[in-house]
Amino acid sequence: MSEDDVRDRAADVLKRLVELEGVYGACIVSRDGLPVLSEWPHTANVDTVAAMGAALMGAAETSLLEFGDRTIETVLVVSEGMRLVILGIDDDVLLLAALDRSLPIETFDQTLRMHLVELEEILAEA
Repeated sequence: MSEDDVRDRAADVLKRLVELEGVYGACIVSRDGLPVLSEWPHTANVDTVAAMGAALMGAAETSLLEFGDRTIETVLVVSEGMRLVILGIDDDVLLLAALDRSLPIETFDQTLRMHLVELEEILAEA
């Protein structure tokens, strides 16, 4: 599969995720904090969100190492009006999604994980 095919398929996954009601934006982020691919219609600066999201994941992983565990599944930041969800796709990239807090997290978590699995499969084929 060509690099363009991988990018197009991953972009389609992000687009479908952002089309869900209450989702402000989604992006694939390097663990260094650089946006790799984004579908970010919200006015928030994707570069800033990507950098800080990667930093949050790194901090959470480092904290868990103190307990002897590095197998982090999700970092969830909750504010009064929104949630920021960060998941590891693989050792190189993360999936970051911003959503309205009114979305039921249990339902959205299942949807997000389906998109994550699809991204994992796409990137594995690259």
